[in-house]
Amino acid sequence: MFGLGALWAAIWTPTGAGIFVIQSLAGGQGLPPWSLFAPILLAGAKNGFLAGFLFAGGLGLAYRSRTFADLRPGVIGAIGAVAGMLLPAGAMMAASMSDHFAPPALIVALLLGFGGALGAATAVGSLRMAQAAPPELESGSSGRALEP
Repeated sequence: MFGLGALWAAIWTPTGAGIFVIQSLAGGQGLPPWSLFAPILLAGAKNGFLAGFLFAGGLGLAYRSRTFADLRPGVIGAIGAVAGMLLPAGAMMAASMSDHFAPPALIVALLLGFGGALGAATAVGSLRMAQAAPPELESGSSGRALEP
């Protein structure tokens, strides 16, 4: 679980920074100041790690005692999408406890959609990487990579 969290953090960190720059440029604000990059990179790493950790937990529940060959990209993408949507959903739920938080439906849909798409893409990419690894890297003497 920690390994997938670290992998996802490594992917989500530059993705978050890139999105931040694109939003700033598209909003006509120019390049953001360098002082804002450290918090953005940290947020991307944290979100990626948490989503990867959640994905690994969901994967372990759904595919316990199966090999990487048994995993199907569509199902793995769906598990990744749910993991990716849980973070913005949780953040919005926590923020909604404030009397001053009422995001427009479009913002909610965009945050959930982007989180789900990024989670699905990262999950399928993780699966492809795992399936491309040499068989001797699978854990356990039975050759089952997902055993606890």
